[in-house]
Amino acid sequence: SQTAPFYYSGAAKRSVHALKFDGCVQNAEGLARFMSDSVKKNFAGVKFDFVCCVPLSESSLKKRGYNQSALLAKEIAKELGVPFEEKLLSRPFQGREQKTLGGIERFGGVIGAFTAIVIPVLLIKYGMEKSDASATFGRVTGMAMPLLMAPTTLTGALSVVLIPEIATIKHDDKSAMSARIDGSINFAIIIAALFTILYIPLGKEITTFVFKDEFSGVYLSNVALMLYPLGLNQISTSILNSMGLEKKSFFNYAVGAAILMILTLALPKYVGIYAVAIGGAAGSVISSFLNLNALNKKARILDNPKKTALAILLSFPLVALTCLLKNLLFFKMPPFFAIAISGGIPMLLYLAACVAFRIFDVTRFYKTTRKKSLKKRDKSKK
Repeated sequence: SQTAPFYYSGAAKRSVHALKFDGCVQNAEGLARFMSDSVKKNFAGVKFDFVCCVPLSESSLKKRGYNQSALLAKEIAKELGVPFEEKLLSRPFQGREQKTLGGIERFGGVIGAFTAIVIPVLLIKYGMEKSDASATFGRVTGMAMPLLMAPTTLTGALSVVLIPEIATIKHDDKSAMSARIDGSINFAIIIAALFTILYIPLGKEITTFVFKDEFSGVYLSNVALMLYPLGLNQISTSILNSMGLEKKSFFNYAVGAAILMILTLALPKYVGIYAVAIGGAAGSVISSFLNLNALNKKARILDNPKKTALAILLSFPLVALTCLLKNLLFFKMPPFFAIAISGGIPMLLYLAACVAFRIFDVTRFYKTTRKKSLKKRDKSKK
């Protein structure tokens, strides 16, 4: 449920802008009074435990000098007579400004904020201490999630190389388009598999070495399989956008986001903090299915689904190999070298297997990346 004292227009909009961008911190008290009155009117009889605020990143806080959300929340807490919990939520990294984002990115920011607010509150509701709920959510979002998102960052960076080829293919040349799409999908699966091979056996060891924290690593290991739907969803969305189907990709994303929000609300009672991962994985599966269905109508994709299935299946024996190497090496050498060797060897073997079974065309990828780098070099000379 939500409530607001004003429409975002006119004097109210100008007052909010002055508070946020012009340093008019005195506006917070008046705005907060209107906001708390709206809460009292629309939620009469509801007893609130506390008021929290959406945090700024360290860089934004340093630049602005204050967090306007914290100023408002502090005054609202006074008006409602409840504690103000400024440190309940955390923001471990800085995203782009909202005004620079597209539809999917902006909606994604809303989903992230929704999760950051709802999960700690539900963890507290279902029996966890306030400090433990905050710490648990912080460890997952600040330690496990950045590692979990690393493969999607790599996929996104390299899709900049692969996807433009699809956009240049004539729409009537469906065989060429299908081959490019299949190659991009298999590439995303390979990236996900490489990190799955690393994270499932070595999640706890990695976070212990990097963050001195075991819990986030156990979480990382347990949810690592969601890398497959995350990668597939990301690459299929990029392909749809490159084909001029932005509205379709946004609709599919919204459906997946709705699934994520429903599960985020429903599951914490049963699985705790894992509701975030389960909701994200389920939403990505649904969005990926809808994306692939839309792509299949434009060009017959996955003509050889055995390659894609093989790319996934090959990762599992190499997960077992990573576990074996971990057990052999961690008692004989420092953690960094044990992680590098026990994870690196199976990952290299996986890549070799993908080349041997022709799951990924290394020659085409090399030619494409080299062609793109040469174009950039020519532009820089001009």
